[in-house]
Amino acid sequence: MLLRDVIAQVPEARFAVPPARDVRDAVVNGLSHDPMRVEHGDLFVCLNERTRDNPFASFAAVARGASAVLCEPGTIVPPHVPRIEVRDSGAAFAQAAAAYFGHPARSLSLVAVECATAGPGEARCAATNVAWLLTRLMRLAGANTALVGELACEAGGRELPLAASRLDAFELQRLLDAHRHSGGSACVLQQPRAHASRWGELRCAETVRELPRPEAQDSFSWRGSRLLLNGLRVSTPLIGSGNAAALRAALAVLLRLGIRHDRVIGALPGLGSTPGFLQPVNAGQPFGVFVDAARTARELAEAIRELRATTPGRILLVAGPPAEFSSEERRAQGLAAGAADVVFATTDDPGEFAPETLWRDFVPAASHPKFILESDRARAIDRAIRAARANDVVLLAGKGHRRTQEMDGTVEPFDDAAHAVEALALRGFGGDL
Repeated sequence: MLLRDVIAQVPEARFAVPPARDVRDAVVNGLSHDPMRVEHGDLFVCLNERTRDNPFASFAAVARGASAVLCEPGTIVPPHVPRIEVRDSGAAFAQAAAAYFGHPARSLSLVAVECATAGPGEARCAATNVAWLLTRLMRLAGANTALVGELACEAGGRELPLAASRLDAFELQRLLDAHRHSGGSACVLQQPRAHASRWGELRCAETVRELPRPEAQDSFSWRGSRLLLNGLRVSTPLIGSGNAAALRAALAVLLRLGIRHDRVIGALPGLGSTPGFLQPVNAGQPFGVFVDAARTARELAEAIRELRATTPGRILLVAGPPAEFSSEERRAQGLAAGAADVVFATTDDPGEFAPETLWRDFVPAASHPKFILESDRARAIDRAIRAARANDVVLLAGKGHRRTQEMDGTVEPFDDAAHAVEALALRGFGGDL
């Protein structure tokens, strides 16, 4: 795309010094606001918040091959480099990124998921759950749907290693463009309003802002849920009222988009949980095993509350405080963990800390008898599963979809679900996740 064509679609953009014609007709190979990621022929955008930390960022960008600089008045720019001035460099970057890719969002049906919390506990980000389930349901209904969320960014048959909160406007528009060219028709965006300062304003066909209330006829157990959906009694493997509310919110969007529920209702019994939201590990055992991302005190309290309402047996919790938690956060986490019947206190990315140091705050003195200390997380999972009886549930909390363990200066692969499968196999249970 030519530089003059990009600038023409950025309101109020102007050259600080009238450039020669060949500069206006220069080909823009890309856009970047990070001087260390600039490639030859890129248009470098000096974002205001970055120039405060590094007022000479444009010099590094030009040295790496930036052909022009887009910035706010007063920004320090190397002499003799084409300089385009705008009032708001962040908004201009988003506008230029959309223009560079030919405004791919205009060809897609965008659905925004803005709801922030789930249930009365107000602990977990329901937007993550709704966005994931909605994407899966739209695909089941035949809509080629991309996802831009915190768990994943999926488009054009590919998955980006970045979460939505880490995408800049150029990366977002490139993802939407790839999806459009692969035949995509829709995209689910998690919390786009929260990212509007980086992405710019996006026009969405639908927006999910709150979760529906549960129906009195709903019933829950650790094996799954029976829900009343549009007058139909439906079985689903999703566990708990939080997952049920997220599912209802997703189905309501399908209805508003004109997608008939009967195209997806039949597939609900096989619909998997959102990673990190009470994901079951099933190997034919007579007790529940769930992997969950709950880490903070509020998240743990809600996960335990959800499971308490679904099982007649005990709750056996495997959890531990991560290194980044403060002493106060570890104490609150330990108090929340005490709502379980048995707690296998273990490690969760302890970093350079010895487990015993973190446990001083995590293990409440009054509840110590129910806390079993096991620094090796794999052994803690095995011990919890060995201790489980019929109709108990084992909650493996803290990691969810994260599959690494950071300890003693190293980061190694670690998958709670895989270790649970091994522990179940040692008890004679076998099957698929």
